[in-house]
Amino acid sequence: MENERDVLKRFQARTPYLRPLIDGIRDPAGPTTIVLRHLDSCLLEASVQQPLNRKEMKYALKRILEALSVMHKDGYVHTDIQLGDLGGSYPQDSEWAKSGTPIGAPIWSSPEVLMETPWNTATDIWSFGTVVREIFNDEILMSIVYLMEMIPQDTMTSFRFVTEREVAKEDKDFVLKIMQMDWRDRPTAEELLRDEWFRTE
Repeated sequence: MENERDVLKRFQARTPYLRPLIDGIRDPAGPTTIVLRHLDSCLLEASVQQPLNRKEMKYALKRILEALSVMHKDGYVHTDIQLGDLGGSYPQDSEWAKSGTPIGAPIWSSPEVLMETPWNTATDIWSFGTVVREIFNDEILMSIVYLMEMIPQDTMTSFRFVTEREVAKEDKDFVLKIMQMDWRDRPTAEELLRDEWFRTE
């Protein structure tokens, strides 16, 4: 809680796209408590309940990148891409990052996190790519979850082989640009904000 409070205090005045800290309660007899603005849902859940159109999706995704960009400029790694939760955010030169401590939810985790090797801001970029991929598959998301449980892993098609019938070419190209196995090949949040993909539609 104290880490989340400190990270929010550091960044919330610099971007409106992080969940705001409303108050902090320090009781010597108990742990620190923080009060955050209530959020009814997350982007992924909202897009499953009522699919967002492309313009809305790109708007939301750009705001995620803008928040990450602010954090990354100071060398902070969000580690989970849920901008309503900064409890696991750490500087990339922290002992957590340098030792490869596992972070975030495995479904969003980068290769370096899964291999428990040092991680940095590029780890957030991989996680952002997984969010983009899932949001643009929202109409078939529940089917994918079902199929992933039913189909053996070794018979599944890699995302790079997905056809335009399943995912638009420009969306697929954008995701593949992000999800590079080697973190040094991934674009930064700043570079992605300038990408042509955000200027279409």
